[in-house]
Amino acid sequence: MKLFKCECIKGNGQVPTGASVEVVNNGAYPTDENISDALERKYGLRVGSFGIVMENWEIQEV
Repeated sequence: MKLFKCECIKGNGQVPTGASVEVVNNGAYPTDENISDALERKYGLRVGSFGIVMENWEIQEV
């Protein structure tokens, strides 16, 4: 299992710049669906995976 910190570096109408979430998974790089699920858990934001543009996220393994 690996922990990733994901921070939005360029917001859109659904996710503000600076929003950050943590994703724990089996070691694979987080997907847009992983980030969407984490946003819903942390902030209550219901953003479909199509609302997550991966280029707008900085992802670091912790």
